[in-house]
Amino acid sequence: MESVIILTNVIWALIFIVGAIILRYWLKNTIQYSVKHEYDVMLEELKEAKGKLAEADRRKYEIRLKSALIAELMAEWITPDHDKKKLRQLTNEAFLWLPSDLATELSKVLAHRPDAVNYRAFMSRVRKYLLGDDDSLHENDFITFPLSQTETLRVPGR
Repeated sequence: MESVIILTNVIWALIFIVGAIILRYWLKNTIQYSVKHEYDVMLEELKEAKGKLAEADRRKYEIRLKSALIAELMAEWITPDHDKKKLRQLTNEAFLWLPSDLATELSKVLAHRPDAVNYRAFMSRVRKYLLGDDDSLHENDFITFPLSQTETLRVPGR
C-alpha cells in the first residue's frame, strides 16, 4: 500500500512537472506570438503610411510638372516672338493630359476665339483642376505682366 502512495505521488509529481513545462511553453509562445502580431500590425501600418506619403509626393510632383508645362506654354504663347516649335510641343503635351473641357478652353484661348475665357480665368480653372475644388485663389489674384513697349513693337501686324 505504501508503494501505491509513493507511485501516486510520483505520478502526481510527473503530472505537475509536465504541466509546468507545458504551461511555460504555452505562455512563452502566447507572449511571443502576441508581440509578433503587434509588430506585424505596426509594420503594416508603417508600410501603408509610407505608401500614402509616397503617393502624396508623387501627386505633388505631377502637379508641379503639369503646372510648369502650362505656365511655360502660356508664357511662350503670350511672347510676341515665340518659338513655334516649342509652342507646338507644349500645346501637344498639354492636350495629352488636360481633361476635354480644359483642352477645349485652351484651344479657344490659343486661337483668340471670342467665346474664350480670359487668360486668368483659364489659369484659375487649370489650378482648380490640379489642386482640387477647395482651392480658394480667385482668378483676379493671378498677376500677369503686360508686354513691354519693345515686345509690343515686335508683335507681327503692328
